[in-house]
Amino acid sequence: MSGRAFVLIFLFWALLTLITPTLVSWSSAARSNLESKANLEGSEQRARRMIAYAEMGPRRRGKTAAKPPVQAPAPSPAPIPYSKLIGN
Repeated sequence: MSGRAFVLIFLFWALLTLITPTLVSWSSAARSNLESKANLEGSEQRARRMIAYAEMGPRRRGKTAAKPPVQAPAPSPAPIPYSKLIGN
């Protein structure tokens, strides 16, 4: 690999290293702001959230419903003896 490729990889790695913690921090701050707003708005917000979860349907955890067994393909026909193929 050329030197330019190494420089490009290093710059990408450095940028990713600096941006990732910032994004995680912003995400956790936004999540805590949403939780505090939900507490201030009271039960109306919680009721809407519960209705939305109910409309999405239950989540399945663990084992899923058993799939019907797949039927095996039909067996292949018996081979024809070589003597019948050549006409003896």
